[in-house]
Amino acid sequence: MRFALLAAVALPLASGIAASSVIARPTGVARPSGVAVVELFTSEGCSSCPPADRLLADIASEATRGGQPVFALSFHVDYWNGLGWADPFSRPAYSERQKSYADALGGGVYTPEMIVNGRAAFVGSDAARARSEVRLALGRPAAARFERLRALGKDGIVQVTFAVAGAPPGSLIRVALVHPDTAVAVRRGENGGRRLAHHGVVAAFATLRLDAGGNGESRLPLPAGARAEALRAVIYAQNPESLEVLGAAETGIGAG
Repeated sequence: MRFALLAAVALPLASGIAASSVIARPTGVARPSGVAVVELFTSEGCSSCPPADRLLADIASEATRGGQPVFALSFHVDYWNGLGWADPFSRPAYSERQKSYADALGGGVYTPEMIVNGRAAFVGSDAARARSEVRLALGRPAAARFERLRALGKDGIVQVTFAVAGAPPGSLIRVALVHPDTAVAVRRGENGGRRLAHHGVVAAFATLRLDAGGNGESRLPLPAGARAEALRAVIYAQNPESLEVLGAAETGIGAG
């Protein structure tokens, strides 16, 4: 099959990053039939965001212990950057991504905002709502299934190859390079003087549109200063109109 590349972005990882391997899923545990892609739109310049950052990390940790297919992604927006602190993880493309959700789901753009499976959007620090939406997502059978997922890093490029079944032609295939854990000392702005911990920071992101068939490939630039083996690759399919998540998977990144 053929995929048309729509967009790809990458950003350098800030200092103070702790190297971490891909999240391991416990074996021998009954898995739910669905998946939960949890996207947090956040900023280091926002004083309301650290509780949401911690909640995302907690949700990911709980999912790992329970062997649940939950994929935690932290998108750092750039519209706070002019208010005292430029978030090193922010990208205009992530702000535009959040706006596309606002267009599809209704409502405004704000931080922190959490979106589960492209269906439910709410204040990102609302722990009860977040866990409820994750449970609902895991209880819905996933329409798409990723197979033969592989990610290899070589010469500053991460090549992600995969096969997908159940996603109709025209579906949006999202590919993210994610650093599981980072920490940044914020010197100015609303969080000035604080050391902020993040989980699931999206360091590079690409979108491909699905044609007929079952195989695909994406090539993403390795963020400056990052080691490929310290990242993981997360891939998910979305309905191009509603942005509902159809399926998702993740893998570690090997040496090419």
